[in-house]
Amino acid sequence: MRTCKLESGIASTGSVALAVLFLATFHVSGADVLQTIHSFGMSGPDSPLMQASDGNLYGTSSTGGANGAGSVFRITTNGSLTILHSFTGGEDGANPFGGLIQASDGNFYGTTSEELTGGAGTVFRMSSQGILTTLCSFTGLEDGSDPTTLTQASDGNLYGTTFIDGAGGNGTIFRVTTNGTLTTLYSFTGNWDGANPLGMLVQARDGKLYGTAAYGGNGDLGTVFRITLGGAFALIHQFNGTNDGAKPLAGLVQASDGGLYGTAALGGPGGKDYGTVFRISTNGAFTRIHAFTGGNGGEHPTGQLARAGDDSLYGTTQFGGLAGYGSVFRLDTNGTFVNYHSFTGSGGSGPLGGLVLATDGNLYGTTVGGGASDDGTAFRMTPVGGFTLLQSFPTGYSGIAPVTGLTVARNGRLYGTTVGGIQNRGTIFSIGTDSTFTPLHSFAGGAGDGDSPRGSLLAASDGNLYGTTELGGANGAGTVYRVTQDGVFTLLHSFSGGSGGAHLWSGLVQGRDGHLYGTTGDGGANGMGTAFRMTLSGALTTIYSFTASIGGGPRAALIQASDGAFYGTSQSGGTSGGGTVYRLTTNGAFALLHAFSSGTNDYYPDAPLVQAVDGSLYGTTAFGGAGDAGTIFRISTSGAFSTIHTFDGYDGNRPSDALVQAIDGNLYGTTYGSLDNHGTVFRITTNGTFTLLYSFTADDGGGPSGVVQADDGNLYGTTYRGGFFSEGTVFRVLIAPPVFQAPSLSGGKCIFSFQTVVRQRYTIETRPDFASANWAVYTTLNGDGSLYRLVVPIDYYSEQYFRIRKP
Repeated sequence: MRTCKLESGIASTGSVALAVLFLATFHVSGADVLQTIHSFGMSGPDSPLMQASDGNLYGTSSTGGANGAGSVFRITTNGSLTILHSFTGGEDGANPFGGLIQASDGNFYGTTSEELTGGAGTVFRMSSQGILTTLCSFTGLEDGSDPTTLTQASDGNLYGTTFIDGAGGNGTIFRVTTNGTLTTLYSFTGNWDGANPLGMLVQARDGKLYGTAAYGGNGDLGTVFRITLGGAFALIHQFNGTNDGAKPLAGLVQASDGGLYGTAALGGPGGKDYGTVFRISTNGAFTRIHAFTGGNGGEHPTGQLARAGDDSLYGTTQFGGLAGYGSVFRLDTNGTFVNYHSFTGSGGSGPLGGLVLATDGNLYGTTVGGGASDDGTAFRMTPVGGFTLLQSFPTGYSGIAPVTGLTVARNGRLYGTTVGGIQNRGTIFSIGTDSTFTPLHSFAGGAGDGDSPRGSLLAASDGNLYGTTELGGANGAGTVYRVTQDGVFTLLHSFSGGSGGAHLWSGLVQGRDGHLYGTTGDGGANGMGTAFRMTLSGALTTIYSFTASIGGGPRAALIQASDGAFYGTSQSGGTSGGGTVYRLTTNGAFALLHAFSSGTNDYYPDAPLVQAVDGSLYGTTAFGGAGDAGTIFRISTSGAFSTIHTFDGYDGNRPSDALVQAIDGNLYGTTYGSLDNHGTVFRITTNGTFTLLYSFTADDGGGPSGVVQADDGNLYGTTYRGGFFSEGTVFRVLIAPPVFQAPSLSGGKCIFSFQTVVRQRYTIETRPDFASANWAVYTTLNGDGSLYRLVVPIDYYSEQYFRIRKP
């Protein structure tokens, strides 16, 4: 009889033994432990326009649209705007950053940087009526992720680059047919060849494709490269940051002299770092033809140049000009430079995508900001510098800069809030572990809605989510609201200010009695805030009014401990003014457990506590310790206090959010800052053993707001700033090893299953017997967030062992 089971990592099948051995731990390198799965920001158009055969201009906006996931639009040369498609973040993708091209078949082709199954981007085809078809989806592994602008080559195929990932982790060059067959031609190593290509490839007269990489090369300052249609790659220039510039973000154009012309967003002679315009031959001979001077001379050209018939070059700078909002310039190939236009803000600001020369002889472009709603504009420029504002884009929806952490709801999705939104008063969103992003509500303020959500959402026992706002409501003093998992919003209570409390800085907790409990930062009998109880229908009772001496103005949510009492922290107050830890019963009985002092001691605790399985409470202070960078502390429910870690800046500083105890028993948290001011993710045991897991960079986020553990076992959180659009991110920290579920035997096959993670590659290895030291690859797979089934035909083996690992 054959059976199939797991016993201490061994699966027995009677006379045939199969071993499924896991690595004891699933360690990953610092570069792999964190994945950015969503970037907030930039509701205006950020890619170049293109003129189609119908004479109209077409473009994309990476955010905004009906769903906050970006849009495709058409605009006539007189300014009439039509949204052709609003991305949903589902199978059609999200965040189209690269703009469109019209191929020889008359259809439009473009890319998105995220999508449903893998969150790594798509290539799509769209008709002029807006009918969109997804042609292929990137996995975020060997094929790369975040594809940018496409180009159609002489063979009829589409060619493009991905910004990140690939075999070398630094982006790829790919070919895709118009029916969706995807081939990776080259993976950047991040060294001599470059890294993170952003601009469009151009096919020169020699038939080869030329492009730029924003990073890598000499000093990580960017490169220019060449690749044949068959994939033969050659480096032709590495930027040095001084004479030639640095960080080329846009593609190249070929002029009638055969030279390729482009821009570097940074660098230049004399250390001015404002960017350059350059010429490079197809064999690599490089000449700088202009260095930007800042101010009215323009700063940071980021878009592709447009070439007129007389070989004049037209372009934009993101900053500079008379008002600092960017500029439009003309440059002859001999270096004669004219600043044509300075943006004013009301007429647009921050042009990123460059210009397109239309058949009417005028130049057209877009800005990411400015205009009527500060969400971008479309404009026209005559060849001699006449400017016309054509259109102000509608306000974006999905928000920017998430200020709080995430909450896991019953449906397994993560919910959070941001600032920004349609009325610039904040938003509510949800995101899946598969990266699917859904904006749910945009706050409007006023009597009927909240304004400025602050605390994390609460997933309550009725399946709904409850949250608070600092402002808004009938009296402008803050609100409590309910939102369903699908986004149906209900305002439950408007605070009155005064004795009724005002200005909620923290979220809510649901007590064992089913009621909601929370605090206000102001108001109450003493003007120092209140603690309150509320029914799920919104009936509120004030149970305590804070005073300065015991910790006024609480900014952290309460927790209910195993003894039934609520525990919280106050950022200030107490005997030394450094904050407090307190206990509060459901009927309002208050006890001060600990008062913080300043200096080398802990002080300013502004994050909620967590009760670990050992019964102790754990929390953080934003300041204190030897380097005044903050601490982690433990306190018993009776007030016995000890500091278990002091931050030194290298491992982070300003831990300002709640710790979470994961299923492995360890505590995890984040610091808002670090030596490079972007923040960290850390792990600490209850006895104080500390491990730095990841230090953020500007590219993947900055100012993290704590983490939560999702159903897949990994940690998820948000950053307030940084990311692709510099307006914050949602990130995942990989801490969960792959775990096989209970095996089964069917038809002479042993079946093992394990949950995969999006954008994670797995290798299953095998060896013929337990004593063998040599493992061979059995299969590899790319995680897409689904359950993977390993089916082993046991009749083929007398004995076989398996293990799973991350490469």
